[in-house]
Amino acid sequence: MPEHVVRTYCTRVTAVGTVRRVARQPTKPRPVRMTDELWKAGLDTADAAGENLPDAIRDFVAWYARIPGSRPPRRPPVQPPA
Repeated sequence: MPEHVVRTYCTRVTAVGTVRRVARQPTKPRPVRMTDELWKAGLDTADAAGENLPDAIRDFVAWYARIPGSRPPRRPPVQPPA
């Protein structure tokens, strides 16, 4: 039987994974305003790189705030225009 995949507000994961991941997170959801186009581009880029957009955002904020030991998030290689 195929797994059902849902698109949450931040990433694409299986329905069971979503429930388990949210229940164990010691963090609070934080609203960030951006256009739908920018959010979709971020999701698509993270998905293509096999990464998670919220993790990349947290990495960026830690680096931006100069938290010791933090590094900027990895950027995927540039894709040639289609």
